[in-house]
Amino acid sequence: MNTDKQQAACDLLYRHWREGTRLENLPEDLRPQTRAQGYAVQGCIEAYTNQPLYGWKIAATSIAGQKHIGVDGPMAGRLLAERVIPDGGSCVLGNNLMQVMELEFAFCMGRDLPPRPEPYTEAEVLDAVASLHPAIEIPDSRYEHFAAVGAGQLIADNACAHRFVLGPAAPEAWRSLDLAAHRGHASKSGVLAGEGIGSNVLGGPVTALTWLANELSRNGRRSGLRFAPEGGSERMRKVINKMVSEDDLIATVAAAYSHGWRQVKLYFMCGLPTETDQDVLAIGDLAKRVIATGREVSGRRDIRCTVSIGGFIPKPHTPFQWAAQLDAETTDARLAKLREAVRSDRQYGKAIGFRYHDGKPGIIEGLLSRGDRRVGKIIEAVWRDGGRFDGWSEHFSYQRWAACAEKELDGTGVDLEWYTTREREYAEVLPWDHLDAGLDRDWLWEDWQDALDEVEVEDCRWTPCFDCGVCPQMDTTIQIGPTGRSLLPLTPI
Repeated sequence: MNTDKQQAACDLLYRHWREGTRLENLPEDLRPQTRAQGYAVQGCIEAYTNQPLYGWKIAATSIAGQKHIGVDGPMAGRLLAERVIPDGGSCVLGNNLMQVMELEFAFCMGRDLPPRPEPYTEAEVLDAVASLHPAIEIPDSRYEHFAAVGAGQLIADNACAHRFVLGPAAPEAWRSLDLAAHRGHASKSGVLAGEGIGSNVLGGPVTALTWLANELSRNGRRSGLRFAPEGGSERMRKVINKMVSEDDLIATVAAAYSHGWRQVKLYFMCGLPTETDQDVLAIGDLAKRVIATGREVSGRRDIRCTVSIGGFIPKPHTPFQWAAQLDAETTDARLAKLREAVRSDRQYGKAIGFRYHDGKPGIIEGLLSRGDRRVGKIIEAVWRDGGRFDGWSEHFSYQRWAACAEKELDGTGVDLEWYTTREREYAEVLPWDHLDAGLDRDWLWEDWQDALDEVEVEDCRWTPCFDCGVCPQMDTTIQIGPTGRSLLPLTPI
């Protein structure tokens, strides 16, 4: 199963997740036949997240769980940060097919366990653990009949991982307990709803954790490296004062590919001040150069680069608080041009993944970012109209937000565009000017003018003070010295 088919299988599964739909099976030519192929498909899902991997889970750790999903052994899956629910939070199950909640022992690791030929022992794994937490998992699957598709396809579908809740750390005395004999209880509205015992988890939670460490080691788990150039062209990086040259980035990824990495993820923003179509198209040129470099230094063709693009949202207390936000239509048009430029390239197009956010959600983020007290009425109106969990794309409705904004701002002389796509002048009193974040307003304005002039501002750790206002007002001093920790070499797991 080559990398193109692995990516295609992952893309299909992710589309069903995003749209809330299901499928009977993966198409035969995209169907993993082994656990290793399933993990290869699953690994592609990390390209869809803009955050570091939150953690790992084990599915089917009990005989009952294995029978429930039709497999003969446990499986590892990735926990994505976007699907984690804060402790005490809530979620909408909606069309969740499994309709179960599972009590979990969750271990937070204090150090890495890198892949190696010989298996880890329970003592070695336990020594790497920093803390133990109670947790809740709410699994789900995109397969209509998940109990009939087999381990390979289930692993490809992230081993049924979906929502996850991490509880507070247990007292350090947990290390003296027999976790295999420890019981967990779940209650619903104060009434006992279920219970379990640690021995149900492969004979004990530490045994299960050791299995996970060795399963990942056997399958050569190695994350893709992540870099954030943010601006597609060097001109744009000067505007945002991101002083990383293209040659610096290429030298870094060359070192990574030559040491065994096969995937790099690059983060960019669309809609930066003074941006043009050419600045966005430069993102594709950089990604192609990354692939070419990876193939050259590694001597392999299975090199991938994922481009992840978010819309730029101007924020208060930054030099860009006066900037106009790019409208949704122009954002979408520029991203469409970039997507076409990447996909039409026969030499590199298939090796480049392309992930981006539509322009309309960014406009609502911009409204909330720089809105004044009048926006409070819009938020309440959206809530009263049924708006919930708008941070998740399946629940977001731009039409609802736009309609509520038009209604609540009627007669005020302002509208949605006034809050978002309009550039501010220095003399305008901003809604947050009465709040002191430590940065001097005049300094922010000067930095904004430097950005427009594409003037780089040096790092004040190495140069004289720029009088931004933070150090004297916040009683802060910059201290530079050894950390006392060994930071290199990096250990990928």
